[in-house]
Amino acid sequence: MVVLMPTLVVCTLATGWQLARHLGNLSAAYPEHGWVVTSFVVVAVMTIVAIGVLEPAGLAVLFELKQPEPNGELIDSFLLAVKWALPAYFVTAGILEYVVVNDGTRGSMLVLLTLSIFVFAVDIPILFGFSVARFQTRREAT
Repeated sequence: MVVLMPTLVVCTLATGWQLARHLGNLSAAYPEHGWVVTSFVVVAVMTIVAIGVLEPAGLAVLFELKQPEPNGELIDSFLLAVKWALPAYFVTAGILEYVVVNDGTRGSMLVLLTLSIFVFAVDIPILFGFSVARFQTRREAT
């Protein structure tokens, strides 16, 4: 998990870049070029936050789980956060997939986008769970 999630985040960013390059959206002549560049900046900032802020939260939970007697409340808070976030993000991913399919995307591009949407639907709830578990226990300790 520690290596997988940052790798998937970077791969998703690279997928978006390649998709925009393939479709010709990176050209300065593209009418919506400003929006494309803005979206890449937003995703890059989100990637930095995910790797710099949320990933250490995951490490804290993993270190807790490796202890001889892990804190059960920490694990329960992680599972509760994931349990509620996962369905919400799966619904959002379903809506995104519906839009992509109805837009006429086919072939390898559809597979690429579907895999990116799946990474989104699984990655974010797990990061939420790690963050909730880490910061909830830190707040109780003070």
